[in-house]
Amino acid sequence: MGNDNWFAARLLFAALHNSQEEADPLCEESIVLVRAESELKARQKASDAAAKMEHGYGNEEGAWIDWRFLGIIEIQDLCENELQNGTEVFSHMFLSSQSESPEIREILEKKDLRPIGNGSIGEKPKAAAVGNG
Repeated sequence: MGNDNWFAARLLFAALHNSQEEADPLCEESIVLVRAESELKARQKASDAAAKMEHGYGNEEGAWIDWRFLGIIEIQDLCENELQNGTEVFSHMFLSSQSESPEIREILEKKDLRPIGNGSIGEKPKAAAVGNG
């Protein structure tokens, strides 16, 4: 386990009712961390963990609900042997115009998305030079 890295596995689950076939079932994405020596082994560990997360219960209307694991959406190697505060566990890049998330669109609408500085990270724009012309 000395050279094992941490991986983030994005899992997909669906709530299935025993009383009806659901055309649009409630789904859940879940991100779990697994430690493994390769992506292939991380995928197997994530599948094993997901199988243990499947569960069922009776709802208020008397129907049985099964939360079933449907598959692994994505595995990301965190490139870290040790986790600590602030360790990134998942990232997703997308064009702002293509976000389907209302929460993300709401944040983007409130922010000034113009670059700062001359392209150097963290550098603030320089004030215009005042000339003696």
